[in-house]
Amino acid sequence: GPGASEAPEPLPPAVRSFADADRGRCAAIVSHEVPISDRTSCVRSYTKEFTDVVKIAKDTSKRPRLTSRYDEERWEKKRLAGAESLGINTMGSNDPSARARSHLPIHGTAAKTEHRRYFRHGSKEQPYLILVPAVHTAALNMWNARAFLQDAEYVEPQEAKKSASSRKPKSVRVVRKYKGQTLHYEVLDQTMNFRTADWLRLAAVFTVGQQWQFKGWKWKEPVELFKHACGFHLIKKDATVPEAIHNWNVKILQVSKAHVVKPLQMQFWDSVDEFLLAKERSK
Repeated sequence: GPGASEAPEPLPPAVRSFADADRGRCAAIVSHEVPISDRTSCVRSYTKEFTDVVKIAKDTSKRPRLTSRYDEERWEKKRLAGAESLGINTMGSNDPSARARSHLPIHGTAAKTEHRRYFRHGSKEQPYLILVPAVHTAALNMWNARAFLQDAEYVEPQEAKKSASSRKPKSVRVVRKYKGQTLHYEVLDQTMNFRTADWLRLAAVFTVGQQWQFKGWKWKEPVELFKHACGFHLIKKDATVPEAIHNWNVKILQVSKAHVVKPLQMQFWDSVDEFLLAKERSK
């Protein structure tokens, strides 16, 4: 009658024979497998006390609303510290043999992998490179780069030059954290001594919007250059953006007030992190 379920139509003979053959091959493969765990063993605990787990769950439910990646990192660091204080290895396993192995020292390649969880470069010996314009009229150059990138402060280049006690630095070091990993960056405005390996460590380029800035570089064409480095154009409020910038893969950072640059600095680092992580995944 109406609404009654109908029996499914039988499969055509050709399809049915193919399905039967495939089922047989799957059964042969499964017969050689050695089951390590199933849905029951995965949730089995080797201890009888769950008070620590309940405490962590309650703490997690009290998690505040986080508005930025830096708040997220601070919260995660605090949460992991609380778990470790209870003797919980947050990177461990419920398998007793795995727990025993987790206490063994890490040597060789494994140790390097553990230290560099996210980025290939960024060590003190092989810092990522950031290139700024060798132009005294640029909004960002060697004189004020560290104040912006490290301290989230914007100082006019001429003011920074007057307050400096020495000549223009040949390089500037910047150090920051990314999810517990310490990353080192070197800021430069010259590439004449760059080797092939140095270009591979290039992370970001600040440009004034003039192609002559890239003369002698490995990638002279802006379209190609900004495939290999994250591009930025930093300008002051009401300044005119060069027409070429709109045709390049470059992010515009506009300084409106000298004492309110933290969001701008965070935007820079978020863009660089995203760019470098995408490069790591593509390798």
